[in-house]
Amino acid sequence: MRLGYEYIAAFLDCDGTVVIVCAARGGNEGSRYYGKICFYSQNFQVLKDIQETIGGKIPPPSLAVFMLQLSPRETLEALKNLVPYLRIKREQALLVLKLHEMITATPKLRNRTSKGGMARLPESVYEARRALYLRVSELNHVDSEAFRKNRVNSVNTPEGAIPSQAAAASDSAEGVTTSRVSANNNPDQECPARKGRDSLSSTVLQ
Repeated sequence: MRLGYEYIAAFLDCDGTVVIVCAARGGNEGSRYYGKICFYSQNFQVLKDIQETIGGKIPPPSLAVFMLQLSPRETLEALKNLVPYLRIKREQALLVLKLHEMITATPKLRNRTSKGGMARLPESVYEARRALYLRVSELNHVDSEAFRKNRVNSVNTPEGAIPSQAAAASDSAEGVTTSRVSANNNPDQECPARKGRDSLSSTVLQ
């Protein structure tokens, strides 16, 4: 079932991530930067419905959590439609679109160096792209820390009761233990979690 962009934007605000990936390139070409969207849910069908609207792939799940991840091209197309409805991740989305505009406006390098590698762009170009990457990372980190702090502070433990492990663990929420997101192509980028989705592996406490 195809879903409206308003619904998908709300889902992304609450249970998704908008990041800029920094991927190393070989030789003298510097790093490659691109945007990426991921959605997380224990409900497989809702991710299938989102996938029908904006594309993406759903890898085999890690335990009970499913993930829908979009390619860089799919991410750009999706964000163009989702930005008007985003609230929490609106700034991150706009920065990803700005990155794409910067890359599109930059002339392609075609000259080879004496060593056979591609010539480098001016350092100012790489610095501008990295600045966007760092800003999105900072926004996601602040968002993630604020969420975890609010979740811990909202847990009320009756007198004499054993505190919830969800409250005791800085990366846990709502009775789910989690670990840090492992981004294979993006080891330096913070991926904020929503409701215990701080990782692709989550185990419900018995």
